[in-house]
Amino acid sequence: MKQILIFLLIGLLTTTLMPAKDKFKNLQVLDFETEKELKAYMKGMANNLGVKCVFCHDMNDKSIDTKHKKIARGMIKMTANLNEEVFSWAEETKVTCWTCHRGEKEPQITQP
Repeated sequence: MKQILIFLLIGLLTTTLMPAKDKFKNLQVLDFETEKELKAYMKGMANNLGVKCVFCHDMNDKSIDTKHKKIARGMIKMTANLNEEVFSWAEETKVTCWTCHRGEKEPQITQP
């Protein structure tokens, strides 16, 4: 009985002390420590594109890659690159999903 309790305690400590980012399945381009941070980011992204979670995610298993999730990864990389390389002099982030999408699924493109 004592061995079972020790085994369960070790398992509990391992899962509670493990960094949260190791718990996320298929998180490839985002780096968050907590689920709360990740959900806040995702909520902001959904608002910037005027969509719900189901637009990118299979709601039965959110880790499954979908067409829109793959596109989103590319867009996240693009905005990060722009902010690091082009706007590195700025104190604040200059480019977000809102910059182009403005609450729409498709980017708002204006002709010169």
